[in-house]
Amino acid sequence: MSNHFKLSIKGSDWTIRLLTGPAYNKKYGADSGAITLPGSKTIAFNKSMLHPGYIRHELLHALFEESNTESATLTPIQVEEVCASIIQNHWHNINMWTEYIIDQSYNKEV
Repeated sequence: MSNHFKLSIKGSDWTIRLLTGPAYNKKYGADSGAITLPGSKTIAFNKSMLHPGYIRHELLHALFEESNTESATLTPIQVEEVCASIIQNHWHNINMWTEYIIDQSYNKEV
């Protein structure tokens, strides 16, 4: 079973998928609890492993993708700076989205 919904991240619609453990493992493998797929703007979570840390981690991937840095050749210091800027500018959204995703994991009608 899969629950999914849209989440606007920096003006782009991302699909959030909350999958049961077996469904997640079949589609993405059992070696992680979450995955971000930038090409399809999708973040998938294994509901049985859902944790705020996983959610924030994947949201950071999405925010990094929306920062339009994919064509840039960044040094490690520049990557660190982009990440620091994302956290500085979006920490509130990251926390709000994390709570929303957790709330949706309990909603069977998503």
